[in-house]
Amino acid sequence: MVPYPPGGENSNGRTPAPVNVARVGGAEWNVDGGGFAGVPGAYDGAWDEESELYQFTTSPLSNGTHTVGTRSINSFGHVSQTATDILTVNDADGDGAVDAQDNCPTVANPAQTNTDEALAAAGATVSGDSTGDACDADDDNDGFSDGVETAIGTNPLDNCRGDPGSGGDAWPLDNNVDGAVNVVDIMPYRGKIPGAVDATHPKRLDLDNNNFLNILDVIKYQGKIPTICS
Repeated sequence: MVPYPPGGENSNGRTPAPVNVARVGGAEWNVDGGGFAGVPGAYDGAWDEESELYQFTTSPLSNGTHTVGTRSINSFGHVSQTATDILTVNDADGDGAVDAQDNCPTVANPAQTNTDEALAAAGATVSGDSTGDACDADDDNDGFSDGVETAIGTNPLDNCRGDPGSGGDAWPLDNNVDGAVNVVDIMPYRGKIPGAVDATHPKRLDLDNNNFLNILDVIKYQGKIPTICS
């Protein structure tokens, strides 16, 4: 295209007509030959260039190989040919989280809940792990399995009383629920060991969940006195 000379006229003395250049006006995508869906917008926020970057999110895809198609529509309404790519989804449990990013790849857990990781991030005195609750035997990572905590009546999703967490709970070692583990918490075992769990031998003290109170329950305090739990 020859630029306008001074005066706006070309060598023939005529004023050239303005040239309209096609720009990208939108884009669409589909999966496995299905209907096309519109891309929400250009990456920079406006469809106003001759070429545009854009991104889109498909609906959840099943495990396996899929064909993803994309096409653009220019500012004159012309639709381009469809470009296709092969996308392989490795999602063994079919929960929408691919195996490489799934915190529990063998059990479906679409929410990807990871309680101990959340507690640790909020400042709790536990370390978080990368295992989601659906696969984690100790969701709050307090040293007592979910099964034991459920049996003795403490909350398997909260490591201590108060914040962070749901609050009102106690660490299984914190018998008097004061947020500190010390010799006072061992006192309830006095006169109750050995003995089978019953009305006078509380299940709450059965820290190994075998329905029998003995020295093995008390041994779990070894190395934990004193401890502040939060």
